[in-house]
Amino acid sequence: MTFVSASNLFSQASKFMQPDPTIGIDAIIKSSNPYTNFGNVDELVMNSSNTGTIRSLIKFADINTIPANAQIESAVLYLYGYGTSTITPNGNSWPNNGLSNELWIERITQPWSESTVQWSNQPTTTTLNRVNVTPSTSVLNWNYSDNSNNLLQMVKYMHANPSQNNGFMIKLQNETSPRNTFFKSSDFSEEKFRPTLIVFYSTADFSYTYLASNIYAYTFSSQYFCSSQWSHEWTIDGVVVSTNMNFNYTFPYSSTYTICHKITHIYDGREFTKCETICIE
Repeated sequence: MTFVSASNLFSQASKFMQPDPTIGIDAIIKSSNPYTNFGNVDELVMNSSNTGTIRSLIKFADINTIPANAQIESAVLYLYGYGTSTITPNGNSWPNNGLSNELWIERITQPWSESTVQWSNQPTTTTLNRVNVTPSTSVLNWNYSDNSNNLLQMVKYMHANPSQNNGFMIKLQNETSPRNTFFKSSDFSEEKFRPTLIVFYSTADFSYTYLASNIYAYTFSSQYFCSSQWSHEWTIDGVVVSTNMNFNYTFPYSSTYTICHKITHIYDGREFTKCETICIE
């Protein structure tokens, strides 16, 4: 018995985002220079001192390129520490001076531009699902990664609302001096140390094969990898033909058919559908 592969649509995928100086969107803003733009610095700085406060903004625009029907499963953010800093030469304040430097990563709720953002026109943020960043563990070269549910929820919101993907603001939780944390920005010269966001997602995609000896006999297979949490519904030209994860079907005659695969989350009711047209001659 010989099967012929007619389609293979993959559901497990990831989006790797590590913007470079050309396409990267990040900046710092300084209260001491409220009308000056700092969109081309190679550092992300979160600082409070007797001269003012510094916050950082970063946006991963490629979240908007993830398919609209995708289910975001997880997200990981990587920020890489600096060995030297022209803006804050003393390095991270913790454990240097005994004042902890926890951060907030908050979702930005207004549009902003890397080339024009300043302290005076900084966008607003929401505290909903903000990420709590623990204090640094070294004065220099402190790297941070986060895969928390809060980060996931913020990324999910940006994916579901592309026009509201305005990125993140990173700031000290306690903006009283002297506290400081800093990372490399997308303008940093070495690619591997630029801010990175990896998003893992899946869709209701499926694959199908047919018998070489019988072009009407098809096998349809769900490509969804979290099958234990999802129910399945298959329709052909609007008629339900199976509720199994995979099924066999013999078409009655040559024609063009529309096959749709709908998955529904058994706990929260989320639904995703993928349709494909098959022409049998």
